[in-house]
Amino acid sequence: MTLEEIFNHGVKAATMLFHKQGTVMPMWIAETAEGDILPTIAKMETTEQKDSVAKELKKFFKEQNVVRYVSILEAWSIEPKGNGGVPPSLQLGASLASHPDRREIIAIQAEEVNKHELCGVLYILRPEYGEATLSPLKRSPHDALAEGRFVGLLS
Repeated sequence: MTLEEIFNHGVKAATMLFHKQGTVMPMWIAETAEGDILPTIAKMETTEQKDSVAKELKKFFKEQNVVRYVSILEAWSIEPKGNGGVPPSLQLGASLASHPDRREIIAIQAEEVNKHELCGVLYILRPEYGEATLSPLKRSPHDALAEGRFVGLLS
């Protein structure tokens, strides 16, 4: 698969699973240099569990000679308003989970061993009445930098 193909596969998988289950478990779909596909799902509730899973994934990907992967993760996000940038409370370490302008998303991030990456989000839309739905995919610009414990798992 190409990076674009594994990214699109992640988008389709996230969309299908969300429509079927109303949620998406944290998931990585990896491809080895030999072309084997390695799906991985992890339950993570605490910061320590997230850190541990990131460390183990990095080790596993190296052992299995993974050349590209896509991650599918539910998360919180904010979009800074105007030229304000990241709110001061978040710069000082406050949790996004309690920020009043947070948005619930499914983050899709694909990475390749040569450092190329593709990112995008599906916003989770929860109306007052009825079932949750997903927005169309919002792709990040090609020069956007993704950050976090689950980025750079191939380095």
